[in-house]
Amino acid sequence: MPSFLYNCQSRWAGGLPADAPKTDEEALARIDQLYKDGVPFFTKESIRSALEQMQRPATGDGKVFIKGVDGTVVEFDNQLDATRKRAILAEDEELTLIKPVLRYDCRSHLKHRIWNHPFDAELSPFCSMSLYHDTETKSLNPNKLAPKSREAVAELFEKSKRTWGESDSCKRLLAILDSSAAVHTISKIVAVSLGSLVIPRHPKEQESSPFQHALLLTLREWVIQRSAGSPCYTQDPIYTEIDHGILADHGVEILEDPHAWLEMNDQSIVVSISSNVPSREMVTDLARPAVIIWNRVTDDDYDQKGGPGL
Repeated sequence: MPSFLYNCQSRWAGGLPADAPKTDEEALARIDQLYKDGVPFFTKESIRSALEQMQRPATGDGKVFIKGVDGTVVEFDNQLDATRKRAILAEDEELTLIKPVLRYDCRSHLKHRIWNHPFDAELSPFCSMSLYHDTETKSLNPNKLAPKSREAVAELFEKSKRTWGESDSCKRLLAILDSSAAVHTISKIVAVSLGSLVIPRHPKEQESSPFQHALLLTLREWVIQRSAGSPCYTQDPIYTEIDHGILADHGVEILEDPHAWLEMNDQSIVVSISSNVPSREMVTDLARPAVIIWNRVTDDDYDQKGGPGL
């Protein structure tokens, strides 16, 4: 079962700033102004700072401090090993809070959070990174479906690789790489949010995730032909031990968040398809990759109230 992320309590560090917004409208206007002023919503420095704090042992009232887009600092509670209960689908579950993880919010995410939740002047609306906890779930339902075996997952992946390799889409991708990307120096491949080969988050992902990883292997083979030894990384918090084993067999290293974002540079190929994190916005702030593969950009206005949103 995919884990559930539990949001950590937060507050302004050092108390409410004198210039803290007092209304929705003021907060929204300031978010837009920060964006227009070219202030990055994500930096490798802020990601590294959060990572270093998250890696420290949580003792007593362990805190993690994250700087918001506006420069103010937000304090998050780090509550390892605490337990929480929730009911989902009429089934009681007990959650144990384990490793801290980061949630990423671009401009439109921050605005939709304001539109969709009551305004609270005590909470910063400018924090593009928030602390959550991954959880271990103890279910009271004894009738859980048995997990897939590694052999079954590997067999499906091999079938997907063959189908992808014989497809016109694969041939077009290789042709584009040969004609447009061959002039670039490529030192690594970094993929984000390709899903699990084992646990689909929704029915469509059961088919799409194996094909996306097959695409990743095509990229790896193409790069190896030109620069042997270039690493291939992928990152998704939903990966299981079976994913780790199968992908390692194919020369792909799974990274823990947020390491993939820190690996991106101007000599990388970045792959992120149907991501549930703001990949485009993060990549724009963090790096200028040689090659980017992601969803087709649409005309949907994600910054408008009532738009697609999160």
